[in-house]
Amino acid sequence: MNLIRRRAPAVVFATTLAARLATAPRFATEWDSAQLALGVRHFDVRQDSPNAPGYWLFVMAGRVVRALSPFGAHASLVIVVASASAATATLLFLIGRRLGRDWLGWGAALLWLTSPFAWFYGSIVNVKVFDSLAIAAVLLCALRARRGGSQHIVAAVAV
Repeated sequence: MNLIRRRAPAVVFATTLAARLATAPRFATEWDSAQLALGVRHFDVRQDSPNAPGYWLFVMAGRVVRALSPFGAHASLVIVVASASAATATLLFLIGRRLGRDWLGWGAALLWLTSPFAWFYGSIVNVKVFDSLAIAAVLLCALRARRGGSQHIVAAVAV
């Protein structure tokens, strides 16, 4: 039983990632998605590639995935977004488990997995899912915070 409990976060991550990638569109769904994919190839905000503010870290993460895989710019960015969505589900699972028991963690992860908004924004090239990831990271840090600890540094990085 202890092995199952330890592997539960990995199961949540893998399940969410598979669900997001299975339903991800093959092409850009909006103008921002197209601009961000173009930014993976050539980043210059002065030339509107991608549109301002540019989301430099997101585009660079897409470049890393593109360099390490056979995927194009759009698919690389989808992988980054789907991974962020899966990480959010995992953090929500850990938050729920810390607040209650395993059932609350599974419930939080299931809610994130099946939420239409979380599913949509976790499957398209868009930066909105990173807001949820940052909020979940800050919440988890707040739950683990203790006097004299270093959780405030992790929380600041997440913000």
